Amino acid sequence: MKYTIVAAFILFTYIPSFAQMPVANDSVRKRPAPRQVAKNRTYRDLSEAMNEPDSVYRLDLGRKSLTEIPPQVLTFPNLEILTLDNNKIVQIPATIGSLKNLKQLIMRYNEIAVIPAEIGKAKQLQILDLSNNKITRIPPEIGTLELLERFSASDNQITAIPPEMAKLTKLQSVNLESNQISGLPSAMMKMEELIQLDLTNNQIEVLSPEIEGLKNLRSLELGNNKLKTIPNEVGSLTKLDKIELKENQLQRVPPTFGNLLNLRSLDLSGNPLVDLPISELAKIPNLRTFLISSTAKGSSRTNPNANSRAIPEFNRDKQQQPAPNTKQPPVINREKQNPK
Repeated sequence: MKYTIVAAFILFTYIPSFAQMPVANDSVRKRPAPRQVAKNRTYRDLSEAMNEPDSVYRLDLGRKSLTEIPPQVLTFPNLEILTLDNNKIVQIPATIGSLKNLKQLIMRYNEIAVIPAEIGKAKQLQILDLSNNKITRIPPEIGTLELLERFSASDNQITAIPPEMAKLTKLQSVNLESNQISGLPSAMMKMEELIQLDLTNNQIEVLSPEIEGLKNLRSLELGNNKLKTIPNEVGSLTKLDKIELKENQLQRVPPTFGNLLNLRSLDLSGNPLVDLPISELAKIPNLRTFLISSTAKGSSRTNPNANSRAIPEFNRDKQQQPAPNTKQPPVINREKQNPK
């Protein structure tokens, strides 16, 4: 019994000392995990990537004169970011969905004509950029990409936006500039998470009042279309800080624009404007860029001298205050654009 008590005393005496001893491999713990190192590395050589298939998280095969996606690429189980810009690829294989961890697919400046329906199987996609190709149609299956946050297919030949896109509740940015789109589906007007919408240089003639459903929209770009009117409901999108409506057929803009207190940039250049709600626009406290110029009747070119008149008090740049006791003419902030 005496020996048991002595042993217990020694044990409890030295336990705190052992707890305070430095861990031998403490420095090892501070090193980046091998997996994290691999995730930060971008492979740019396919042969090298094939030697370490499980370590390939980022692969950039841009400017390789490829005519197809190499089948070996589809065998990398952990691939998250695939970049294939500036090649001559003509199609996205139907097996693209086999990349179960793919988060970003970037294939700008290729020869792609079709987005396969199987793109909907790439469930982890967050960014899809297919700009500068020959695509004519967006498949409805895109609506199954529930994690998609950014979609870009500018400079293609797309004629319509599928209503299924409205199912993408995480989508924040849509860039479909320079296509042949003639309108927006009503379902799309309910995408409350959408922040940026760029439909510049299309064939849009009508903007629905339902646009008021895009509650979080900050940037609306509809330049170079065929719009004749803008609905009053745009004035309810109070988070907007940029509106671009240049080169349309607008004669007026609604006075509800005065409600856009966060607006910083408004481009109305290249429109045959005959009436502007100047008193309402002057109430916008953050407006720094306000561009107008008129289009000569029967011409698509900008004529900065047509319908010219002073637009007072829109240059609010505090760094350009007039010198004391110096008379200044009314400020005219007009954009002189070069002919196309």
